[in-house]
Amino acid sequence: MSFEVGNAQSLPFPDASFDRCLSCLVISFIPNASKAVKEMCRVTRAGGVVATCMWDNRGGMEGFQVIWDAAIELDPGAERFREKHLPFGSPDELSSLWLGSGLLNIELREPVIPLEFGSFDELWSPSLEGQGPMGAYLAALPEINREAARERMRQNLFGNRPDGPFTLQGKAWAVRGVVP
Repeated sequence: MSFEVGNAQSLPFPDASFDRCLSCLVISFIPNASKAVKEMCRVTRAGGVVATCMWDNRGGMEGFQVIWDAAIELDPGAERFREKHLPFGSPDELSSLWLGSGLLNIELREPVIPLEFGSFDELWSPSLEGQGPMGAYLAALPEINREAARERMRQNLFGNRPDGPFTLQGKAWAVRGVVP
């Protein structure tokens, strides 16, 4: 097995190089996702499978949703930020992207996994690292607003209960299609 770094919109491989092509949790972050999917199709042989998955960003990915809910309660502009920066997190968006790329026999699934946390900070702390749209949003907030979001989120999760282990639902959307 080998790994190569490249541009998803201009893959450095000849046509029909692979039987399958998979993109996990990144299609939302590619400037021209349609071009990237067409590149995936180009490097996949006829009859091969092209697939992707993205976290459900319309409420099913509780690990993110609890943070967005708290942010939106305090700043309604957070919803617009999320919509702008997190495309392809719904079944319709992914299916449309695959259909628009000419793929056939499109299948959609919704894998769900438990996300187990030992404490509130296990969920909150990684969100402050500035990764992805949520991290960028939180990093841009003034400290007082970030702390208010943290406390709102903790209250939403625990109410008056003390901090401790908890489990949230992690839901994604997976789509696959066959290259004609």
